[in-house]
Amino acid sequence: MTTSVARALRHETYRKIVLDAAEAVFAEHGFDDARMQAVAAIAGLSVGTIYDVIGGKGPLFAAVLGRRLPAILEAAQAAAATATTAVEHLVFGMHAYLDFLLAHPNWMRIHL
Repeated sequence: MTTSVARALRHETYRKIVLDAAEAVFAEHGFDDARMQAVAAIAGLSVGTIYDVIGGKGPLFAAVLGRRLPAILEAAQAAAATATTAVEHLVFGMHAYLDFLLAHPNWMRIHL
């Protein structure tokens, strides 16, 4: 394995760890009261590593929100695929969205 491949794998691993930790911190404290030190403590990484991997609090929050959006859309589309009416599309999509929120409670808390 080349150094650049190893570095990219480490970066992606750190990114996932940071996003998981940040999701928990944002869910608990909200954006304004969330601290990078808390994210670092949960992730088991230094604050400097977090800034290297993701940047500041704004980009971190955007990444936390953005990483789950494709999965939500996919779940809603899959659920609505069997619908035959517009109302069924809406209801099936809403059920998929609620199921997704229940499966990801920290992400749900961020939006409440």
